[in-house]
Amino acid sequence: DEIVYIYNYFGMKLSNFLEQGITGSLWITHLIVFEKLNADLKEQTDMTYVEALILAGLHFESVESAGPSMLARTLQLPRARISQILSRLEAQGYLRRKIRHRDSRSFSLILEEKGRRKALKIISVIHKFEMYMEKHLSKEATANLPKWLKIMRLSLKKA
Repeated sequence: DEIVYIYNYFGMKLSNFLEQGITGSLWITHLIVFEKLNADLKEQTDMTYVEALILAGLHFESVESAGPSMLARTLQLPRARISQILSRLEAQGYLRRKIRHRDSRSFSLILEEKGRRKALKIISVIHKFEMYMEKHLSKEATANLPKWLKIMRLSLKKA
């Protein structure tokens, strides 16, 4: 059975291989979705997706929990990359770092008013994009897709 399965893959075009498999479908969809979302964010907020997620994340998190480690863990990015982006956002006046009283080795991230306004704009752009995608999916797919992706993530983390 496995030999027939492998043979069938060798006889098909790459586009079919990508479209018929889970990983290929995820890859192609990822590229299309984030190319469009990045373009929307860049045009409307002059931010990349990761910069936008950081500002939006700081809007949603409490000051006590908002820090580089939490962002790195939540966004699944290296802490060094988060720190570089935070430095850039701080230099642009969107946020400031505040040393924590309990542990002077760590700091909280606080949105400045400019950052708060930008975060609200980002949330609006992402919400509109989500609405656009939902318009092209069935109600069932819209409800189930996040659940299916979460199940996939959790099962892959266990493996």
